[in-house]
Amino acid sequence: MIYQKALLFSLASTAVAVHGRAHSHLSKRFTFPLPSSEGTVTFDEPQIVSGNQTFDGGMKTYGRGVECTGDDEGGDSDAVFRLEDGATLKNAIIGADQIEGVHCDGSCTVENVWWEKVCEDALSLKTGSGPFTVIGGGAQGADDKVIQHNGGGTVSITGFTVYDFGKLYRSCGNCDEMSERHVTVAGVTAVEGKTLVGINSNYGDTATIKSDVCATDVGTICQEYEGNDTGDEPGEIGEGPSDACAVYIRPGQSSMPELSTPPMAFQRERKRKRAQNRADKGGSSPERPTRRTSSQLGYANADSNRGIYATPSSYLPAQDGTDPPPPPAYTNPYSSSTSNGGFMGRAHYFHDTEPLSNTQELPYVGDTMESPTEDDIQLLQLQHAFDLPPRAIRDGLIDTFMKRCAPWMPIVERSWLEDDEDGAPSVLLLQSVFLAASRLTAAPAVTAYASSRQFYRRAKALFWSGWEKNPLTVVASVCILHWYNPEGPERVSTNTSGFWRYVAVGLAHQIGLHKEPVRQQDRSLRRRLWWSLFARDCLISAGQGRPLAVDMSECEIRPPCADDFKESTADAGLFASYVEICSVLGNLTRHCRRNALSRDARQSIHNSLYRWSRELPPSLRLFQLPGTTEPGLLPVTGLSSYNFEARQLHIPYFVCLTIICRPATPASTPSAAAILASSSIAAIFEDFLARDEVQYLGSIFTFHLLAAGTGLLSSKRYPRVWERARKDLHIIYISLEELAKRWPSATGALRALKSLEATHSTGMVAEESPMPSLTMATEYLPFFRLFGASLSWAWDEFMSIPGVGGTYQELSPHAPVASGGVILPSIPAATTVEAPGTTGPPPHSHPHNSNSSNPFLMPDLPRALVHEEAFHVQYEGMGGWLLDNYDWSGELPW
Repeated sequence: MIYQKALLFSLASTAVAVHGRAHSHLSKRFTFPLPSSEGTVTFDEPQIVSGNQTFDGGMKTYGRGVECTGDDEGGDSDAVFRLEDGATLKNAIIGADQIEGVHCDGSCTVENVWWEKVCEDALSLKTGSGPFTVIGGGAQGADDKVIQHNGGGTVSITGFTVYDFGKLYRSCGNCDEMSERHVTVAGVTAVEGKTLVGINSNYGDTATIKSDVCATDVGTICQEYEGNDTGDEPGEIGEGPSDACAVYIRPGQSSMPELSTPPMAFQRERKRKRAQNRADKGGSSPERPTRRTSSQLGYANADSNRGIYATPSSYLPAQDGTDPPPPPAYTNPYSSSTSNGGFMGRAHYFHDTEPLSNTQELPYVGDTMESPTEDDIQLLQLQHAFDLPPRAIRDGLIDTFMKRCAPWMPIVERSWLEDDEDGAPSVLLLQSVFLAASRLTAAPAVTAYASSRQFYRRAKALFWSGWEKNPLTVVASVCILHWYNPEGPERVSTNTSGFWRYVAVGLAHQIGLHKEPVRQQDRSLRRRLWWSLFARDCLISAGQGRPLAVDMSECEIRPPCADDFKESTADAGLFASYVEICSVLGNLTRHCRRNALSRDARQSIHNSLYRWSRELPPSLRLFQLPGTTEPGLLPVTGLSSYNFEARQLHIPYFVCLTIICRPATPASTPSAAAILASSSIAAIFEDFLARDEVQYLGSIFTFHLLAAGTGLLSSKRYPRVWERARKDLHIIYISLEELAKRWPSATGALRALKSLEATHSTGMVAEESPMPSLTMATEYLPFFRLFGASLSWAWDEFMSIPGVGGTYQELSPHAPVASGGVILPSIPAATTVEAPGTTGPPPHSHPHNSNSSNPFLMPDLPRALVHEEAFHVQYEGMGGWLLDNYDWSGELPW
């Protein structure tokens, strides 16, 4: 608990807030989050911390054993701690039995220090030119000042909590030696105080109050004084915002600010630039449309903790009732206004002679979007929906998202998550990004600040309140919420990715994301957003065994291409290849779940896999393929240098092969292709484990590992093969254990595989038994020819036959590819090649197949498995449908 603890509001107060109690009642329910004490220490004299040394108080309470003397000025001898130049005090509680709290004689750092009750001053920065740093911690019950700055230089206050106070910070107004002082306040929670910051602007003092400051019932945010060195009481000369007070929130006094206000100098510069632009154009241009104010949003009473991050990105009609001019084209599409009207599909099937626009089809204007009420705002505050992490944590989370999440959903640019002159990023988008990043990081500062569940609750509350008005922002945020996924599909939940994908797809249909964009504005983003959502839909369908939410027959939008990434930092080739292989997996899942993997469907999926492997960009290939020296020859060389994203990209490819090549039941002859594909997955995960990168994988990899495990288990009857496959299975187990640390659904998959291994009752084939049945089927050879022996032992086992390994003759590209069932066209466009045909009955034909008229359908479950009792032992977790065709024998412990 070395960082600021979250404000502790009783959940019981929610019912009161819902019934519209006044804001003053909300303040009274605030509980100062004083940490539990680990013991008490009483000093007879000040405890001195030497320069450049650190005193870790171990969260004990420290005092002097004296009564507070009120506002009477104390001295150095009355302090509990005295920090010399460069010293650090951390993890301590200052008790109420003291007169002066902590004194700094020079630069110092005070981290996670709490004051049970402030007497004269909590922290006095006596001498030196800083810097002085306050991180976390908090104080309450200060009749006057909490932090007194007598020295010079800069003070940084981050993540501090202050309650019932006079002033959080005061630059000395009448010291004998006056100097220029500067203070920055960020991530601070202040409740019931007179003044947040007081400075002497006549001496050049400045204060910067960041937008993530939460100030409730604070009279003045930034008070300017005219300081002096005569000892007289300084006089007040004004309140910020001003050139000296850079205030990004307005003083509240039990009311929400209408708008966040940047420094006055910044406002004047913006006005000057706008006037100059109009003059350069030789005329006037309309001003930016009016943003919604607090009264227009439908509430009058709320905290002032919204800051600039809390302003919904929406515009209202002008006061005269006319429509506002279109908003300017901003760099950040998630902070600009878009039409409130949804996609009107009527014109696509009525074919009006004079097509109606979205605006014309709307039957009313004005209250087309419900705004948050006062009750909504209070509920959001109780959920801390507007709280943002301190700068360092915020930047770290954004870094994690851009590196680990954005490659698979290139729908957010880093600059869109930062303040700019046109406003600030959507708080819903920010909280969603923080959530996703928190699922893939173990940084101590992040976990100390907030859990993934806390970030999720903030984002979810903002979504359901209707706070964000930009439809693109809402869809993007919901798409990112998929990263939460706290449990598997075996539980009914409104918090999983399976739930949120239907919400996102429904919203996407409302705004027409499934149609080719007509307007140039945001065209590329809309495509990337739709295909990110579609790829997630395919993966969730495969992992959870549920129907696809997207019907591609209703979509009229081209696949992602390089043109969609001209203004993006994402890898176009990676994303396009990712979308296509997810499409293949989703299509395969759909046919397998329906027991309808017919000859045509199988051939179509073969074609798609074959084409995908041939058209993969060179930088993403698993094995190096240098230029050919003879027409039709592709020499496969060594394994490509390690690329985390490229390795991830190949896993769903091998999963598709594991599924489509696998035997129908454990009693069937094992498939060499399924074993090779499964072993390749294990080899890739071995790379991940060696680099400790499993922690950066999403929950869908539970499904991938389960598929690989079932493929390896099919070799158990063959001792020589099983001896090596069992080592790969051990890698699968370790990987699932690592995934389970973040994704609980991996625990069920791990138990399922171990139970299958333990209860597999089929006897092993004797060592002397012939092994021809485990040779690679001819129809599957082309899927592995672009790989080599450097990855998996199974390559030598099944591919080292004449005419298979090394350099091989490529198939002729003259024949077209069968198109039945293919969801996506080639990405990027390239010459199509003929995939190998399917001759004879597929390996999945099975004597239990009840459809005798079509022997190429996947088998139905044996009748014995349809018995009601069978479902009491059935694994229903991630990828459970993969095990439907296995022989359930014995009581399985999942």
